[in-house]
Amino acid sequence: MATKRGMSRREFLWASAIGSAGVVAAACQPAVPATDMADEGEAAAPAMESVEIRFSHWHGGFWDPIRDGIGEAHPEITAISESTPWGEYSTKLLTQMVGGVAPDVVMVDSYWQGEWFKVLLALDDSLDAHGVDNSKWDADPWMQCGNDGKIYSLSQVYCPNWQLVVNRTLAEQEGIDLPDWGDDGPAANYDEWRWDDLVELLKATTKVNADGEVEQWGLANSTARFGAVSLYFMYSNGAQALDDLWGYNETEALIDSEESVQALQDYIDLTLVDKVAPTPAEAQAVQGGLFNSGKAFCTIRHPGVGDQRVNQEAFGLLFMPVPWREHRVQMMGTNSWGVWSGSENTDASATFAIWATTSEAISDWITPNINLTGYDMRRAIDKLPELPEGWMRRFYEVFLSRDERFTTHPSAAENVLWMPRWYGRKARFFSDTVRREYDKVFLGEKSMQQAMSDAKVEIDAALAEG
Repeated sequence: MATKRGMSRREFLWASAIGSAGVVAAACQPAVPATDMADEGEAAAPAMESVEIRFSHWHGGFWDPIRDGIGEAHPEITAISESTPWGEYSTKLLTQMVGGVAPDVVMVDSYWQGEWFKVLLALDDSLDAHGVDNSKWDADPWMQCGNDGKIYSLSQVYCPNWQLVVNRTLAEQEGIDLPDWGDDGPAANYDEWRWDDLVELLKATTKVNADGEVEQWGLANSTARFGAVSLYFMYSNGAQALDDLWGYNETEALIDSEESVQALQDYIDLTLVDKVAPTPAEAQAVQGGLFNSGKAFCTIRHPGVGDQRVNQEAFGLLFMPVPWREHRVQMMGTNSWGVWSGSENTDASATFAIWATTSEAISDWITPNINLTGYDMRRAIDKLPELPEGWMRRFYEVFLSRDERFTTHPSAAENVLWMPRWYGRKARFFSDTVRREYDKVFLGEKSMQQAMSDAKVEIDAALAEG
């Protein structure tokens, strides 16, 4: 069960709004419609003189439409884009901050955001000044992008939540009836499937020829590596990664608990025992990937429009939430914009971050072309084509179906745990340690229990060092 803690006033207001409410890559990016830039119903921002700001990320020219659009919506702001590869990004930016030469606005990955709160500006006052309704974010912003009751960054895209994406042509050929969000809306048993139902499906759809070679995999993902999908099944089984999931004050890892070990063992056994998911080598052997090439019945992914559009055109898609164990799970953690606390242009930088994430113009660009926006998702989805033609609308409805604020299928929002996609204040050490030990299970060197117990010893020692 998730760690409990008291709620601040702002968290209370966010929760009250819940109760009353009844990255993704792209091959090319269309420009943001210029005619919508300045007319978004946004409260008047604080007046400021002309200023130039720098914003950083790891996506090359991907965010150029935001760079170009901010100048029309806010003529006093000129934005300069700076891109650094993801693997170098955090270290480089923290070094720049120490040297006093960091960009004004920085993209934050929730994976390592625990290392960043001390160098970011709290945005609560700026959000109030801009009239932002904080109940419309993809998740509680004080928990997803905050610490100690303050918000430090703003979601650009919806927090990645896993879906089971199915090759529609294969499902129809094999006559398999799934509890998906179909052309006519959700099936009667939508989101009722549990772990055993998933395993049964994968066994039924894995095809082996007379020579013992797999011609069609049930699942395209290899389960031989620890990552965000295995974390989902851990949480769904009632496990926790750390003793403090939200406050970044953890003192021990809980990765060796019975609930954690059971979920991880069952997950890796899809590859090792059930043989319904490939090894990493088998997954990489097919150019373009097993699912994209039609060699797998389904895949677990957090969909971006690019892959979905290609697959939809090739063989059609069915969408459903990933089956669960003891609890349905809604994950928190995404790419977000924060403001460096050492910036000399904090007002303009906050305006940039708020406009980039809450602007209707940017939402209208991101949602049909990249991924679901991270703010006012229902507004964005309701602009998409209706079913049955609106296949994109189907997988976005699955995104929101476990969120009681925005779902149109309330039963799917019952028994839901909101859980973090990150690993505390020493995220990289945690994930590297667990992955190394998990790999030893795949290689037959350790049992899952021994591997996770050994990982716990290392992580606990690192946490004790401060």
